Formats: sequence, C-alpha cells, structure tokens
Amino acid sequence: MSAGRFCPECGSENLPERRYCRECGVCFIDACPDCGASSLVGDAACAACQRPLVDGDGTRLTDWQPRWAACVEAASGPARYHFPEHWEPGEARLDPAAVVASENRLATVVKADLSGFTAMSELLGDPEEVTIIMNQVFEPLVEVVRRHDGYIDNYAGDMIISFWGAPNAVEAGAEHAVRSALEMRAAVETLNARGISHGVELGISTGVATGAGLWGEVGTGANLRHTLSGELGDYAALLEKYTDRGHVGICPATTARVRGRIAVTPIADSHVTPPGETEEQPIYNAEALAEEPTWLELAGADTVPRAGRDKLGRELAAHWQAAAGGVRRFVHLAGEPGSGKSRLAYEVAQLALASGAQVLAAGGRPLSRAMGWTLELPPVPRTPALIVLDGLNFVDSWPLERVLDLLPDQPVLVLTVSRDRQPAAQLRAAGLHVEAYEVPPLDAEAVEALAQRCLSREVSEAESDWLWHQSEGNPLLVRALCGLLGGGATDDGAELEHRLERLPWPMQEFAAVALDQLSEPERAAAYVAAMAADQELRLRPEAVGWVLADPLWSRRLERLEALGLVWREDEPTALVWRHRCVRRAAAARLIDTVRVQIEARLAAMPEG
Repeated sequence: MSAGRFCPECGSENLPERRYCRECGVCFIDACPDCGASSLVGDAACAACQRPLVDGDGTRLTDWQPRWAACVEAASGPARYHFPEHWEPGEARLDPAAVVASENRLATVVKADLSGFTAMSELLGDPEEVTIIMNQVFEPLVEVVRRHDGYIDNYAGDMIISFWGAPNAVEAGAEHAVRSALEMRAAVETLNARGISHGVELGISTGVATGAGLWGEVGTGANLRHTLSGELGDYAALLEKYTDRGHVGICPATTARVRGRIAVTPIADSHVTPPGETEEQPIYNAEALAEEPTWLELAGADTVPRAGRDKLGRELAAHWQAAAGGVRRFVHLAGEPGSGKSRLAYEVAQLALASGAQVLAAGGRPLSRAMGWTLELPPVPRTPALIVLDGLNFVDSWPLERVLDLLPDQPVLVLTVSRDRQPAAQLRAAGLHVEAYEVPPLDAEAVEALAQRCLSREVSEAESDWLWHQSEGNPLLVRALCGLLGGGATDDGAELEHRLERLPWPMQEFAAVALDQLSEPERAAAYVAAMAADQELRLRPEAVGWVLADPLWSRRLERLEALGLVWREDEPTALVWRHRCVRRAAAARLIDTVRVQIEARLAAMPEG
C-alpha cells in the first residue's frame, strides 16, 4: 500500500489519491498565489512558476491558501453552530462511518467477457505463459477504464467487471461507460494485430446496464471489501450473454443517457428480462460516431432556446463587438452545473462566426479529456478572434501563458467558463482587467418561459410553480422536469408530486455529483441534514450534531455551506438546502436500517 497523506489541518492520515481530508474536508489541491497553478499540499515549490510554497522546515507559507479558503477558515476559527445550553446530546448518537457504510447508488455496470483464451490455453499448454498473456491483455483494458474515471471491481476468469457511479459519481457516467466498452474492443483489435495470442484471435463482448445498486461492504475479515451489490450486475451479465462477439450491448436506461452522443441501434430480435422484472426489454447496440464532435457541435446540440438571460447575452455581445473592433477583452462566466454557461458561450461563438471571425474553442470536462481533447491553443491570428475555454474547473492547468501573450491591441475576446471564479483570479493576478459574471438562477417568469419552449405548449400556473420550486431556477433541472409533464397541462399538485416519485436521470446525476464532492463524514452530515429538513428545506443545524457522534459536526455543515449545497438563514438560525433534488437524493441514499435510526433520534430531539 502506498504511503498515506497527512492532513496539514487536522493531522489525519488519508489515502494518497484522496483530494479531500477524510476527517476535516480540507482540499489537498492548492492554488499558487502568483500563477494560480494547482499544487499538492506539501509541495516545496509551484510546479509551474517555481515560487516557494513552504519554508525551510517544511511549514506552509501563510500566503499560500487552499482553493476553498472558506473551508480552511472554518476549520481554524471558532465553530459556527452549537447546541443550546440546556441540551444533553447523550450517548445514543450514530457513528458517521456507519451512516455511509452502505449507500444506495445510481450506477452503470460494464461486464466485458474476453473470448479465445480457452483455445489459446489448449494451443500453448503452459498455464504460466497463458497467465502472462492474459495480464498483457488486461493492462490496456484497465487503462481504458481508469482514463474514463471508472472503477475496476473484479476479474472473473477472462471477464473484467467495472462500474461508474461508485465509489464516486461521474458526470455523464453512462457515456463514460459505453465509450470505455468501445475503446476496450478497439484495444483487443490492436492486440490481435500485434499477434500477442500466438495466432489465436481474441474477442470481446460487452454488456452495459444502468440502474440502482447498493454500494457497501461484503465479505468478512481479510476478505472484506466494498462493491456494488444488487441486480444491476446480473443485468449487465445478461446483456453481455445475448450480445454477439465484438459488440457492445446496452440497456434502455443506458441508451437514454447516451443517445445523440453515441450511435445506438436496437439489435433485431434481442430482448432480455431484467432481474427482478417481468417484462422483456430490448437490447441496443452502441457504436462510436464516425467523428467526435467539436466543442461547437456539442454546445450547439442543445437546441432549446435560453430564457431569462437577455441582459447577460447583450453584455456578452457588446464585449465581442468591442473585441472585434480592436480592443482585447477578457470575460469570465461562472455558475453552478446546468446554469447555461456553455449555452451563452455558444451564442457568442455564433456571433463571431457570423461576422467571419475565427473561433478557437476547447472543453476541459472529464469526458473531453477521456476523448483526447486538450486545452492547447493554436496560434491566435491578428484578425478578430474568439477564444472559448470551457470547463476550466476540471483541469489543473490551462494555456494561461498563451493567453497572456496576446497583445493589448489584438482584436480578440477570451471567454473563460468555469464553475468558480478561479480563472478570473488568475488573469487578474497577472495584471489584466477581467469582466466576471455569475450566471444566476432563473426567476419564476423565466422558468415558465423555458418550460413553454421545452413543451411547445402553455404551462398551467400549478406546473409553473412546481417547476420553479423543484428546479430552484436551474435550467438543466427545469428541462429534466419538463420530461415528466407530458403533453397535457395539469393543475393537480398531488399528481405533479406523484410524477416526481423517481427523479429524472439528469437530476439524479446532478445530485450524485454534488454529494460525492464531500468526504465520508461530510456526506453523513448531509444525509442527516436531508432527513432533518422540513418541506421548506429548512433545518436546525444542531439536529446534525444531535444525531451524529461527530465532534466536528459543525465543521461538516460549514463545508456544505462553502460548497454551496446549503445556505445560512440567520433569523432564526437555520440552514436551507440549495436544491430540492440534492436533498431528496441525499435522503434516498440511506439504507432502511440507518434511516429508521436517524428518524428515531430526530424524534427524540428537544424543542427550542
């Protein structure tokens, strides 16, 4: 096992690959104050500019602050939340580790079965040589899975089992899984071309299933390990069994998530009955598109018009006009996932293209990186040009030096897009003027307008109110909810709530990614906070400390605030969940036995 990493704030030992401390939640990725490049806590100097980050005895310099400064400030200052003086929490509180020991997860499982090893074993007659060849085959397949942020669960003979969604959620996890399966097939074809199997042609067939699974511990003693349990793995095995060699068979739920990004066709006369169900479901075959789309094509694939962004759209257009007229401009867009940042950037790109200017655009999202895209910039012309760098929060470095080389009189607009303001801070640290915009949530009127465009009909007052409250003004979530409304308008609030018994998959994925940026103790606090919240999403902060036997419970809540999952309401002191879907997903992750214990503990909490 690799040497652990010790947290500089609380001293807890962590696995070397962790990005956040498992105890206090401090981020181990820090930003250099000079150039903004990312470094690990403990690095002596910045990897980009060589600025010293620690002094001679290894102590971190005071002006080198982690990217989430609010988290560290909370961890070093007085705790914000306390029990009322007359409360006595008692000894019946729950261990945070027990709360998250098992979790219900939305996941995608890939079961890939290699063929040809039996024939090769008979040909060679040497088990040792066969094992060596098998390891050489598995090596590139494992690399494919890891490049797509997947988790290798097990090897079963000549089968490799991997999944996405646990232990950490991945954005576009189903697409990552299918692309991984396609790339594993290409890797086997490459191995055959090299003649690695002594003339025996190797093959691979793959099944990909998306659904619910239980992430938790199985086994005992030294054999104890975490895995994804339930019927999802059996479903993937069924899909693989009825999929021809060289093909990737996917289920309808996976198909819904990748359609438009991957070529999907039903396999004729191929149906299976998923485990635990009674109705047959079709099997679809997945194939990579002939050419991977560019950033412009991906951003343009979102054909639903924006709503509620007219003022911001006009300001961005004015920046482009100024840049095209010979004034170098730097603009940054920040906002939460699904807020419409990429859509706004795309509209500016359309203005630039319409005027005959050159558009240089790139994406830094995890899927983009897995597909081989980079954020490298080609030479920028002296003619009017637009540079779009989207998803900078996903990359450790971006072509900052190339941007800084742009001349003051160069007619160019640099539009950076991120979920935080870090890129703007880096440009300002270099002495540049940057206009930074926060893309806000939609108001009720804009939500109604967007819903009407999505549904191509008028929406009722009840539908409009329901959409606004459930989405909290996030355009991505509005569109996901519109998929539940169907063709005819309804004023029945109970019927609307009934339709939301199961969150649409974009909302499930949105919530899963938001929750999985938390450490395990923080997730335990989030789950309890979800159970303690009322219909208005408010909760008394001390409820989390009442339930959890965690001396740092106040810090966990401060971390939820720092990440924007909840916000503080001062009169009276309360915490309010930012998104209903995240709160709902947090509660849904709890297994039944833990849920009952939390409910019992909350019921015994004193009043006032």
